[in-house]
Amino acid sequence: AFLNMYIPAGSFTAAQAAMLAAAQRLFIFEQLIIFPLYYLPGLRGLAGGDGRAAKFPCSISWMTRRGLPRHCTLCFWNLGWVCLMRALLKDGDVAAMSFADWLRAGFMMQMYAAGFTTVVLTP
Repeated sequence: AFLNMYIPAGSFTAAQAAMLAAAQRLFIFEQLIIFPLYYLPGLRGLAGGDGRAAKFPCSISWMTRRGLPRHCTLCFWNLGWVCLMRALLKDGDVAAMSFADWLRAGFMMQMYAAGFTTVVLTP
């Protein structure tokens, strides 16, 4: 593998595995919760949402551009990234990180920056 980028399954500690599982659950929950927040009549107009002008069908990016779905997306998406970063950056123990860990961290940070640009700055 290129620069030993593959992470064997047994190389995570129990705490890292728990953080990865938490990140996964947050990312999945974030994707599931936006549908009722956008479409349910009592919720779709909250916090500046589309209200009666809600479109069906629409893309996820359309749903999360404003209102309560946007706020939930920003909250859970960033919390998921915090969990993911803590797990892969060995919870801040930079002395224990190898060169391959630093390469993974760099890749992860540029992925977060790209996502931040598209999700937060330019929805």
